[in-house]
Amino acid sequence: MHAARCLIIAGSLVVMAGCQEGAKPTAEVEAAGIRQLHEAGTVVAAHTNPVSSPVAFGGALLISWLIPEGTIVAEGDTIIRFDATRFLEYTEQAAGDLAAQQQRVASLQSVAASHATATGNAIAKTALATELAALDLENQRFESEVTRERATLAMQQAEIDLRQARGDSMAQAVLDSLELAGATLQAERLQARLARLQYYVDQMTVVARADGMVVHHRERTEEGVKIYRAGDEVGRQVHLLDITDVTAMKVEFTVHERDRWRLLPGQKVEVALDAYPEHRYPGTLELVERMPLVAEEGSVARQFKAVADLQDIGPRLRPGMSARVTIDVAQANDETSGSKGDHEQE
Repeated sequence: MHAARCLIIAGSLVVMAGCQEGAKPTAEVEAAGIRQLHEAGTVVAAHTNPVSSPVAFGGALLISWLIPEGTIVAEGDTIIRFDATRFLEYTEQAAGDLAAQQQRVASLQSVAASHATATGNAIAKTALATELAALDLENQRFESEVTRERATLAMQQAEIDLRQARGDSMAQAVLDSLELAGATLQAERLQARLARLQYYVDQMTVVARADGMVVHHRERTEEGVKIYRAGDEVGRQVHLLDITDVTAMKVEFTVHERDRWRLLPGQKVEVALDAYPEHRYPGTLELVERMPLVAEEGSVARQFKAVADLQDIGPRLRPGMSARVTIDVAQANDETSGSKGDHEQE
């Protein structure tokens, strides 16, 4: 009897030990419910000020100097210089034309003043002659009729001369004013042209409108990626570079359509730079686009753009760096993944 009880107790201990051993696989299944998603991405600035070639110009502009990429600039620093030779030549010619026209205006003003003085003297002279004729007529009232008639005629002639002098003075003043107004208008036009050319010359030097780091713009062409450099000719309003705010950074990456529904704004991410893989940058998922990107030719898989904010920005972090983004996502079986993926597509 005692032996039977010992066997029963020993069996119970074996069963309990078996139950404790079976608890470990359950914990491993729960851990397996979370997997890490690894995606390639690119570091971008949260705030960027694009810099383009000037707008109000005809023809191509030659880049004579371009600030090196990666330079940290402050607002007002020179970042681009264009060749201003032809505008300086136009400006010099316009300045000469303006100076000549201003001399002509001054000459016309002098002539007009001289005409005004001469006509004023003529009017004064004829006015005096009229007064003398009137006085002579008064003195001749007791003379013979013939004498009085002569005095009357002299008086009338003096009045006619006075009216003529006044008329000539007004006509000359009008002619002088018209000629002077035309010359002054031409001088104002030349002044405006000179100011416009000077504005063009000033635009040949481009300065930064904000603090940040210089990043040269990459333009995709049939020949490959185009980066503008000193010596290149550009047209109007061509995007040349960006001034990026290095105090706020993001990382852009793409996710496969099967993983898109597992990502939500606010999820934690971890970013490692390909250049410095030993350092990790924490971040937070900001958005996942609802519309897929254009699929490559021959591909049926859809990719969605995602953006995450980065924290703990350090001096190593620069826009354009390639990075690896890691996100913990929920693991789902094929059936659940398929059903949710179909619902997302709808």
